Amino acid sequence: RSASPAGLFLKRKDSSGRVEKLLVQKAENISYHNFSKFSPEVNNWLKKADTWDKFDIWQFAEVANGYPLSRLMLHYVDQHNLLNRCQISRDAFINYIRALEDGYLDVPYHNNLHAADVLHATHFMLNSGTFRELCEKRPLLRLAAYFSAAAHDFKHPGTNNEFACNMQSEIAIRYNDISVLENMHVAEAFRLLRTGPKCNFLRSLDKSDHQLFRRFVISMVLNTDMAKHNDLVVKLRRNVTRRKESQSEWLDQKDEKAYLNEAEFLLDMLLHCADLANACRPRQIMKKWCRRVISEFWRQGDLERIHGLPVGPGRDRQTANVPLGQQFFNKVLVRPLYKLWKEVVPEADVALKILNENLAYWASEVEAQRKEQKKESASIKQPCKQSRATSEEGLKQKGEDSFITLHSRKKSGVGNPNKRREFVPAIHVADTI
Repeated sequence: RSASPAGLFLKRKDSSGRVEKLLVQKAENISYHNFSKFSPEVNNWLKKADTWDKFDIWQFAEVANGYPLSRLMLHYVDQHNLLNRCQISRDAFINYIRALEDGYLDVPYHNNLHAADVLHATHFMLNSGTFRELCEKRPLLRLAAYFSAAAHDFKHPGTNNEFACNMQSEIAIRYNDISVLENMHVAEAFRLLRTGPKCNFLRSLDKSDHQLFRRFVISMVLNTDMAKHNDLVVKLRRNVTRRKESQSEWLDQKDEKAYLNEAEFLLDMLLHCADLANACRPRQIMKKWCRRVISEFWRQGDLERIHGLPVGPGRDRQTANVPLGQQFFNKVLVRPLYKLWKEVVPEADVALKILNENLAYWASEVEAQRKEQKKESASIKQPCKQSRATSEEGLKQKGEDSFITLHSRKKSGVGNPNKRREFVPAIHVADTI
């Protein structure tokens, strides 16, 4: 059997040639490993890997021997028998995902654990009724979605596109300041297929399937760029409205080209939602991700200050207001997206409910912070009033010398409540989360 351009397996004249290439690829692979054999601890967590709120990626990583992404990826691929259905060498695939995970850098947030978290969210959404028929008929597209999730932040440096452009870095020049990191991630992921040790698991695909795979992966990864967020939400809202008005189903087009175009858009949206899923995780997991992302932001802020660049919002560790920043991001960006996405994938309701709970948590933190600042402001005002009364009494008794002392205190901010209120204390993650 052979794969068609749509990812369907049909009997074709070139099937014998494809099998021959597959056997040659397997014979060339001399890497022997027991990576497919999971420990009981890993298997216990993998039993929960289809659920949203019972699977803890952090605890899974502790038992995965440094390879949470690879082990989760192999589990999902085996669960749907994708390697056999797509006629892909198992050895080459394992070599690739191990090399891919090794290629993630040791940065606080955009690392292999984040990629594994996004892969988990991607798998959960692909199992929805909306994508069930697509994934069943076209297993190559399910594999493309898994690949995109696993590779979407490959070799991420821990700084964003803005920093790369401001520094005029090599990748910013190469990709003309357009989705710099996203272009780099997907290009390096495909380059690894050629340069990694016996990693080219796509070698057995025919040309049309290879092109289809690349088309979907490139589109999905490039659309994780947050600069495209608003346009994606507008397009999704328009599509949701059109579906409601016409009372039609998703992915019901008869025309092959129209069908694949809609599938591409929906998978783009799926990965974009999965990339923001950390805000929709149970609170303790969400807070761990928050610590990581804030740490990475602050590191970039330090670099921006060192290089004389403007320090972006939320990246100044001395003035950053973490609860307020998290509340804004989740309320303005993440929640509107997930409310729309629930219209496409009703199963995402569990994520939306947890997101609302997390928003309530951040709102309470913001309110507690406001009360604390109000209390501190009141405690500052009271001593200042007493100090002013004492000083004015001193003027009457001591004359000009007392006036000079009081004036210098006001100028320096000591005893001056207006001056004191201009100071905003640093808010650290450890104090707020």
